Amino acid sequence: MEPEYIPQRKIHLYHCDHRGLPLALVTHDGKIEWVAEYDAWGNVLRENNPHNMKQLIRLPGQQYDEETGLYYNRYRYYDPLQGRYITQDPIGLRGGWNFYVYTSNPIIEIDPLGLAGWDSLGSYINQPGYKSKVTNVAPEGADTTKPVSLRPDGYPWGYGCGDESTDKFVPDGLYGVSFMQACRNHDICYGTSGSSKQSCDTHLGDDIVLACNRIWKDTLSSDDMLYKCYTAAGIYQLAVEKKGGPAFEAAQREAAKKVTEFGPK
Repeated sequence: MEPEYIPQRKIHLYHCDHRGLPLALVTHDGKIEWVAEYDAWGNVLRENNPHNMKQLIRLPGQQYDEETGLYYNRYRYYDPLQGRYITQDPIGLRGGWNFYVYTSNPIIEIDPLGLAGWDSLGSYINQPGYKSKVTNVAPEGADTTKPVSLRPDGYPWGYGCGDESTDKFVPDGLYGVSFMQACRNHDICYGTSGSSKQSCDTHLGDDIVLACNRIWKDTLSSDDMLYKCYTAAGIYQLAVEKKGGPAFEAAQREAAKKVTEFGPK
């Protein structure tokens, strides 16, 4: 029996613009094997693809759907020809007044989740509370499923706005606003026996909005910062609504165990 032929894998490096939109695929020895040009809304204007490579990545968070011609953008599908989404924003007004808009300025903003426009990566990671997270990323090959150290504030990983495996990467605040108290309240709510997950998640978003208001409400030039902060509140709430099930169930089991051992307080 002849062995099955398995073609040798070839590694390509992405060359992207300031928004993360792929412009070229380059081999390890510097040969350009795929090139494309786009307009501001991500439509492919020209493509040079002599090797028939399947490059489906578009703007950050987007993947080209060959069947529909739309871009899958996590929570929604994006239509590049119209420069807008085809369904309403799942976070409602927290994503802006226009429920279908991609961003108000696609040259400098991105929307990797399909929820609301954010500043491009360069300005985003310089926001207070995020840059320190990036510098604390575990070294290559490290086990990120368990904490390997303590947070910079001395607490164990999972004490902030993420669980043990994500706390290194989820910001504890943005735009000069601390989300820590809101996240701690959310953890306490999850860990209270008999609590409602929906209620806990809703209060997280509400508490972040209150934190935003304390810093930016009724201040000069506050509208833009409030909008961005409210958007973050909606994204944090939606994240725990969609992904917080296992954490909630684990916290409820732990709470029930304590009630069994020590009795209700």
